[in-house]
Amino acid sequence: LDPVPRRIDGGCIVTETNRRVGRCGRLLASFQSAKGTVVTDFTTSDTVTLWAENVQIPAGRRKSIPGPWMTTGETENATSRYSLPENPEGQLLINATEESVEWLLRSNWGQFAGGSFTLATQVNEWLTLAWIEDNQSGATDYLIRLPDVWIHTLELQISEGRGIMQFLASYAGSDDILVHALNSLPGGVTLPTAPAQPSDFDKFCTASATVVRDPASANVTLNHIDATVTFNQGLRTEYTMTNGWEVSKRGKTKAGVVLRANTSDESWVMLTNNRAGTLQRFKITAASDAGTPKTLTMNFYNMDFEVAPLGRAGLDSVEFVGTGQAHTDGTNFVSIAFA
Repeated sequence: LDPVPRRIDGGCIVTETNRRVGRCGRLLASFQSAKGTVVTDFTTSDTVTLWAENVQIPAGRRKSIPGPWMTTGETENATSRYSLPENPEGQLLINATEESVEWLLRSNWGQFAGGSFTLATQVNEWLTLAWIEDNQSGATDYLIRLPDVWIHTLELQISEGRGIMQFLASYAGSDDILVHALNSLPGGVTLPTAPAQPSDFDKFCTASATVVRDPASANVTLNHIDATVTFNQGLRTEYTMTNGWEVSKRGKTKAGVVLRANTSDESWVMLTNNRAGTLQRFKITAASDAGTPKTLTMNFYNMDFEVAPLGRAGLDSVEFVGTGQAHTDGTNFVSIAFA
């Protein structure tokens, strides 16, 4: 067997050079000192290497639709298509560890202080995301930096099938993408020493997660199959003509839970509350698997649920699927503690 990747092209054997397979790339997230100030030193205490499973980092420029335009006739030459202003966005699938819980909630929810997070009314911190190919090794590998990034939507996925709880983070940036070859980095750019792996593997497991209905009274722990917690900050993007794309928060933060479980008497309690318009508090907790574990506690006040149709699948009832939305009770909306 030939160990070198090859393909046949027009009768010729073509060898692929430095094929990006089996690489241990690194995703760095670093909080900027201010908007518009791209991070150059990724060895500071404001930088972490995130334990990522899937990463989407835009590197190329988007192109316009070819003419004709108002001032240009239909043509096939190079002037009929041009580069659009950069508006980087994408998604990251991050394993939930003690470190990533704090980092991702801080970007999406607000500063972590005194054991809890406080909801910010506007974007108060901006990230520089950086993707390093292959632990900084190889002359032709690259570094991609995305400045002025905000994680506008964060989903915490609690699924029996995965074992590890995960974050699906949706982000948007408002500045140009910066691409550099690792063997010719611009002055001032400092990367962590290879292999630059995450410093925290104290993960949150689905087995430790609990979903509790009405914790102050009924205090019923639901036997869920999976749950998804979503914080949607409300993304607004606008092209300013002079400063490119701007990213900001639009409207109120939305917080919700999608719960999937076997249909049971407890499901019917939630369905009865749905029909009666009864709002209840729900609490979700999870503990890390560290020697001294930390616990993440999220309270959703005044939550109501929409319920998917019920029925039968073979000899069993269909699964209960409820989509809940948190509302303020005049004092409380959502509280997040981490200790």
